Amino acid sequence: MYTPYLQVADEDGATFQVRTAGGPLAAVTGIREATLQVDPNVPLIGVTAQIEEVEGRLRQENVFARAYTMFGLALLVTSVGLFGLMSYSVAPRTNEIGIRIALGAQRQDVVWLVIGESMFLVAAAVAIGFGGAIACQPSCLKPAVRPRAH
Repeated sequence: MYTPYLQVADEDGATFQVRTAGGPLAAVTGIREATLQVDPNVPLIGVTAQIEEVEGRLRQENVFARAYTMFGLALLVTSVGLFGLMSYSVAPRTNEIGIRIALGAQRQDVVWLVIGESMFLVAAAVAIGFGGAIACQPSCLKPAVRPRAH
């Protein structure tokens, strides 16, 4: 597509798109020679293939997709671990829970008894993890630079 340069001039200069029959980077020398014949003062910089341009634009999205996948896997492992911890802590207490229900405890009270203990463990783990994350921040490791008074 031809567009006059003076009508759409931008800060980055002109952009040429060339379709080649073979490898795109193999045709660069021929394109340089043709450009030098038209105007020897025009430099060719930033020569890339279109696939590299597309991959460059999608690189950030790929990084985010991988990060979200890792966070999802971590959440899955955490959920399975929490389920295992809850079932391990409730299994020996089945007799106690049965006696509580037999003596008239409401179902919701028994559920809150089990969930309350689990939430305490989760809150403790979150507090320890949050404290560890703050302690490991690089800005906390550097000494503060204070301006001197003159």
